[in-house]
Amino acid sequence: METILIVDDEKDLRNMLSFGLSTKGYKVLEASDGQDGLEQIYRNVPDIVVTDVSMPVMDGFTLCQKIRTDIIISHLPVIMLTVHRDDLSQLKGLNIGVDDYVVKPYNFDILCAKIENVLRRNKQNLDANPLTKLPGNVSITREINYLMHNKSPFAFLYIDLNNFKPFNDYYGYAKGDEVIKMLANAAVKVVKNFADEHPPKFVGHVGGDDFVILVVLGIAEKIAQEIIEQFDEKITEFYEPEDIARGFITTTSRKGDTAKFPIMGVSIAITTTENRRYNHFGELNAVVAEIKKKAKESKRSSYFIDKRKTVE
Repeated sequence: METILIVDDEKDLRNMLSFGLSTKGYKVLEASDGQDGLEQIYRNVPDIVVTDVSMPVMDGFTLCQKIRTDIIISHLPVIMLTVHRDDLSQLKGLNIGVDDYVVKPYNFDILCAKIENVLRRNKQNLDANPLTKLPGNVSITREINYLMHNKSPFAFLYIDLNNFKPFNDYYGYAKGDEVIKMLANAAVKVVKNFADEHPPKFVGHVGGDDFVILVVLGIAEKIAQEIIEQFDEKITEFYEPEDIARGFITTTSRKGDTAKFPIMGVSIAITTTENRRYNHFGELNAVVAEIKKKAKESKRSSYFIDKRKTVE
């Protein structure tokens, strides 16, 4: 089910739109202004935003600008509702990245058609992960290659979970998906907290329980520490109390044997261009695969940073 965020300061209009779009099979979220909308986006990224132009606190233009300048959510499509029929107003929106316009008073069927068209185009152009809405492998590779091509210094964090498969087998895939979304939200929240002082940033979802973060030098370890702290604080909510009390679950291992598996932890492998030179994506992957093993040696949540220097 695709999620639409409606941002409008008119409550009656929000309610009417919410009801109509719900009958079309969409999940609908509501926000009363641009600031409220932005906060909701970071809590639960929707598939599309339908926003009014004129609102208190933060208007629709500013909301769209903030979406387009944030690498984490820049892919998010935006349709703007406006009472302005003049070309200059619509041109302003198109120049800052609005995907389409609907003029008030609007025709509901036309709005639905435009939503469907924008969503379809976005799916064709974007490899976003359907579960977390984060950029996928194509975007990850493109971002890394861009940094390497421009010789931009960066830190690369690779995140995955320990004992995720046994948890999935024991509790079911729906519960496993909730854990993945929790980890994604924690990663985005932590990286976002560093955004203003340390741009640029990038969070991608490789697939399953694997994530990638790209940030500037000097903050990778702090980000890893905060993600671990948030994950460890929240993961106990996904287990039954008796399993938490025991400290493990009992289920079938990959070899088919019955085994005990500890409460999930998060492993983070870090490499940077501070001491090591990477010429292409394959070299980076090889180093990350090596240090991932080091990070996963601990039975608890942990990170490992590669501080070796490239041999000249």
